[in-house]
Amino acid sequence: MPRPGCLVWPAGKARPATWSSAQVRPSAEAQRGEPLALPRLLGGAPLGGGARACGDGKQCSGQAFARLRAAAWCVVGVRRIAAATQERSRSVDSLSAEMIGLDLARTDEGDDLAPEHRGWTRAMLLRYAADDPAVGYCQGLTFVASAYASASVDQHQAYHRLRSFLGQMRGLWLPGFPLLEEATARFEVAVKQRGWFQHLGAHEIDTSMYLPQGFLTLFGLWLPRSTVVRCLSFLELHGLLGFVAIAVAVLDSAEHRLLRLHSMEELLFALRGIPRFAPGPDELLPAARRALIAAGRARASSLDRLPRPQGPPWNEDWSQRSWRDWVAWAVFM
Repeated sequence: MPRPGCLVWPAGKARPATWSSAQVRPSAEAQRGEPLALPRLLGGAPLGGGARACGDGKQCSGQAFARLRAAAWCVVGVRRIAAATQERSRSVDSLSAEMIGLDLARTDEGDDLAPEHRGWTRAMLLRYAADDPAVGYCQGLTFVASAYASASVDQHQAYHRLRSFLGQMRGLWLPGFPLLEEATARFEVAVKQRGWFQHLGAHEIDTSMYLPQGFLTLFGLWLPRSTVVRCLSFLELHGLLGFVAIAVAVLDSAEHRLLRLHSMEELLFALRGIPRFAPGPDELLPAARRALIAAGRARASSLDRLPRPQGPPWNEDWSQRSWRDWVAWAVFM
């Protein structure tokens, strides 16, 4: 009876011509119908890097060698990843690393960020600053990274989501804040008829005095972290319009408090205290969806006041336009 893991070479039958000598070389024992060892792999190398044909009274050690080799490669891989991480951290300038530490300490004040999430947040910010030198580190990103750390099961998932989100919205944190200007313009179009917005303008409170604190911190200065975590999917899906919708929904919920105040100092103090009376996610998200629909309508209606382009949009440079602009062009132009 042949042993498990061995092939039986039929007695008196020639070897198939398609088998190369590097795979199987039948021995005299095999020609007589005795057990034949499994074919060698990897160009004639023994299976597992050290497996030998089974002999009488001996056991094959191929699996043990294969496992040992796999474990050795795992150790090498882990060491290489750790070395790459350390090299990436060293490539971030010391000033940015120091700012990350200080801002992270301020972010954790009065919050329930878990210790492992705090470590993830620091590691993710250092890694992103090295991966995207144009953005590097900007104050406010600690709130963004800590939200993703709290929303993820491990650091790898958290950084993957963070990198994807910042790749979409990186203009908010680039030098000069180019995307913040666009977001502010869209926000003002969406809320120009709101009573609280007109009330703030009457007291000389400009949008730049409160809106960047919400946008650049991913609403970390406006909302509890648990609420921000619930809003991440909404913001990832809708991008800049999602930011505008969340901001409109938050400030709409504070309208009755703002309208009772009649001085700049009182209004600014109330705006800094938004987290104390901010709505929860179950109330905020439906309001944000309604604001998103209204903002889309306001955006579309504002196109009627713009000069109509001559010809289709591909005659212009629309490389930075979103798909919503294409839809608005097709419907209203």
